[in-house]
Amino acid sequence: MNRKMAVAFGVTRLRAATGRDNSPEGAPDAGAGHANGIRQRRFQLSLLLLLWCAFPLFASGPTGTITGTVTDPSGAAIPKARVVVRDEATNASREAQSSAVGDYTVAFLPTGHYSVAAEGKGFRRCVIRGVILDVDQTVRVDFALVVGVVSESVVVNETPPIIQTETSTIGQVVNNRLVHDLRRSLP
Repeated sequence: MNRKMAVAFGVTRLRAATGRDNSPEGAPDAGAGHANGIRQRRFQLSLLLLLWCAFPLFASGPTGTITGTVTDPSGAAIPKARVVVRDEATNASREAQSSAVGDYTVAFLPTGHYSVAAEGKGFRRCVIRGVILDVDQTVRVDFALVVGVVSESVVVNETPPIIQTETSTIGQVVNNRLVHDLRRSLP
């Protein structure tokens, strides 16, 4: 780097650091662009940091997931089967469609009691009622649809067993009574 370039580089850095401009009026100010770039970069980084910190707040909450597979009596997958998950308390429902291998997933469901229905072309509609979904729980509800007319339906009033085969987490919902008894037992 020659002496002229070193002096020019030093003046530009000095202008950027002090915010002063001693150049004649009308001359382009190289330091102002650099300072604005720094401010813009700081704003972008602070916005990115804010979004990164806030993301877990949106991703978590009192929700759960219902997942499963839709098959025919022989165990072959039924693609594009319509699956409807309905909250029994509010009657709100969410729909999903099974994949090419028969799998479906309905995520971010509020906790509660659900009925899950599946239907496919050429198969009877099957409804499973009484599915209980707790916080951060993944409940597996599999269907083996029976060949028949779509207007016919099979209703199952049994709750599927709560076995966590979808995740490796262990959790339990604690009720008020247990917490109250725990507080009383502490010295």
